Amino acid sequence: MSNAEQPDLGRIGLWTYALDMQPMAKSQEAAAEIDEMGFGAIWIPEAVGREVFASSALLLSATKNIKIATGIASIAARTAHSMQAGWKTLSEAFPSRFVLALGVSHSHMVTKLHKLSYDKPYSNMVEYLDVMDKSPFAAAQPQGPMYRMIGALGPKMLQLSAERTAGAHPYFTTPQHTAEARALMGSKPLIAPEIAVIFETDKDKARETARKFMSIYTRLPNYANNLMRLG
Repeated sequence: MSNAEQPDLGRIGLWTYALDMQPMAKSQEAAAEIDEMGFGAIWIPEAVGREVFASSALLLSATKNIKIATGIASIAARTAHSMQAGWKTLSEAFPSRFVLALGVSHSHMVTKLHKLSYDKPYSNMVEYLDVMDKSPFAAAQPQGPMYRMIGALGPKMLQLSAERTAGAHPYFTTPQHTAEARALMGSKPLIAPEIAVIFETDKDKARETARKFMSIYTRLPNYANNLMRLG
């Protein structure tokens, strides 16, 4: 089963962890300003910062038009039933403005932080989606569309995104990966990649900044393996 509805995320959105680093009142002010600037979406992470559904609700309540998207909500952080309930709760409260992108996270996060097994991440995601789709929800139902995506990098997860959700949210990736994902997924599913950009005219400073930023991610197998697939 695929999601027929796709969110209109505009041409450019912002993925940021910076809002987690500020008191929520300041984060809400910043989100409202970003909304007024005309960006399509604000993508927020879930790792060791704020709980992503609570954070999304607070940011949505402080904005008028912009979509708040999770990049990503970890399937290790909550059961599939709880994920589905959170998704429906925010979709009902803020019609057409919440995007749930969920993902398997990383081995060290799952095993050390959540004390769960990271074996068979693809199979776990398939089962997780199955349980979400069958979970009961006895509260007020969303009256508008609901948007679900998968944080996907590899071919199998990208294909699953196309088959079971509105599309994919690849993180720490390249334009080449986006082109390959489009060829694999077909023309209809949404692809919302996170591609880091450095605003710097000095090449040496830009490379120094890039290396510092990339060192956070190149140590993680999921990202390193994806870069190696790209050559």
